[in-house]
Amino acid sequence: MFPKQLSAGAAIVAALTLPMACAHAAKSPTALYIQAVTDDANSLAANGELELAQASPSSYTGKHFDIEGRVAGFVSTDTGKTALVTLSGSSVAVQVPPAMCSEDCLNNGENTRLLISVHPSKNNGSCFSLVMATPAGPVDAVDAARRAQEQSRSEALAERAAELRLGGSTSRSWNSRASRADYQSTNVEGMPLGSPITSLPPSLLRVYPQYRSAIHGLNKSLSNSDLDKITTSVLYYSNLKRLDPRLVIAMIIAESNFNLRSTSHTGAMGLGQLMPQTASGLGISNPYDPVQNIGAAVHILRGHLDEYGGAMNVGDIVPDGQIALIMSAYNAGPGAVRKYHGVPPFLETQRYVAKVTALYHKLCGANS
Repeated sequence: MFPKQLSAGAAIVAALTLPMACAHAAKSPTALYIQAVTDDANSLAANGELELAQASPSSYTGKHFDIEGRVAGFVSTDTGKTALVTLSGSSVAVQVPPAMCSEDCLNNGENTRLLISVHPSKNNGSCFSLVMATPAGPVDAVDAARRAQEQSRSEALAERAAELRLGGSTSRSWNSRASRADYQSTNVEGMPLGSPITSLPPSLLRVYPQYRSAIHGLNKSLSNSDLDKITTSVLYYSNLKRLDPRLVIAMIIAESNFNLRSTSHTGAMGLGQLMPQTASGLGISNPYDPVQNIGAAVHILRGHLDEYGGAMNVGDIVPDGQIALIMSAYNAGPGAVRKYHGVPPFLETQRYVAKVTALYHKLCGANS
């Protein structure tokens, strides 16, 4: 049964089951490589430091390099196989896990992108180990598309700045334009500019109508444009962050019931009820923009899921125990969860956890 505090609008979901969305496993090798590089961004060193890492691996232990070159051949050593990778004007030896030695891109003599990690060398062996490899051409093409998007965004912002100096249109239009550019810049598949729905792979497009219909049933005042933005954002960011979109839907129902302009008495804003300091810290220019708001909320949920042992893929059912911890942290803050070693003894948080859990069960078709 639903808790008594569920709104009439949210109760629509009682008769609704949403399909599992499974797109992450179907990502191309190019997309997986780019995602791996993106995930390792904080530990990524500049390629100009490659020689420094070779000379002093202990100073770079735990760092990664994203390099491009050709594998000239393999050498068998006491620690396994080592690939000799020729770069522009230099070469580097990289230890290769046995399971990866037969990959085509390492054996066909063509340009390859390699994500390598640094570790202390043993017995004068290589200090580099291969993490992932893929043909260079498709990744280079996506990189070029991203640079073009960034250039387009810079030009648009410069144009907007000029408009403001000349007394042009309102800052709200600038926020809308910037949010579109922000959204497109996260597109790991390198899709063309245009409607955000072009960012969805076929497997998500198949479930798109059911998610859109469900969201429309929860808030019939949403325009077609807003429905498309919300549905696309829920599916896109859930897939990007490897999170079940049904949990995202349940969270938004509990937070705002899909009211774009929802503002709490504490100042929390938009669909995912972002606090001002949270939105500012994540660089959100307009917390009421559904694309930015949902992207930030999913990012926060994924962070909590990782903290509470959730190395899960999109489509995986989230266990109740993890939901309790994730949503407690989202509602009351991770500090409260740490302090009380679980769900805090706050009535609001306990009701919130029960509400999201019940909604999630209904969306997954479970008997709650």
